Amino acid sequence: MFGDVEVPAEIIQDGVICCEAPSNLVGKVNLCVTSGNRVPCSEVSEFEFRNKTTSCTRCNSLETEDGRSPEDLLLLVRFAEMLHSASTTESGSHLSTEQKDSDDSWSHIIDTLLVGTGKSSDTVNWLLEELLKDKLQHWLSNRSNERDEGTDCSLSKKEQGIIHMVSGLGFEWALNPILNCGVNINFRDINGWTALHWAARFGR
Repeated sequence: MFGDVEVPAEIIQDGVICCEAPSNLVGKVNLCVTSGNRVPCSEVSEFEFRNKTTSCTRCNSLETEDGRSPEDLLLLVRFAEMLHSASTTESGSHLSTEQKDSDDSWSHIIDTLLVGTGKSSDTVNWLLEELLKDKLQHWLSNRSNERDEGTDCSLSKKEQGIIHMVSGLGFEWALNPILNCGVNINFRDINGWTALHWAARFGR
């Protein structure tokens, strides 16, 4: 019982109960365990209702909207950047204008996190896109080599083309590289659906 308000409680284990405190004004009330009918069966203790704004505002501000702290997010971005740069080096590509733009993008994202202006959701979405761009280039390169060897590899295991997947996901950035590799914009999946059908299905 919190003050004059009795609430149900659940016994978790010996000496441990669980209950939900009633809404109350900020301040102190008497707290005790009852046996029903508002009859106390424990000693009376004091319980203090506190306003949420009195909690650690600094800790709250450090938490981003998906629960990651800026430090966690910065570490994640730097880890991904390291893997991304290693992948570029292994492929033997030279530092092109496109690669320099990519490096500038990584630097910009890291700078926004360091000064505290980067949003967690935006950063994670950008990070996913950058990593998928890299993987897409490798995938398209491998498929191009297979096509040169006379193998038809336009469909995935689910009999759905990659162009349908990126259209359904709304990954506009992936369309040009796929089309540049010779995939027809009107390529149909096993059910006769084009990329436009998939985009419409997912509201893109």
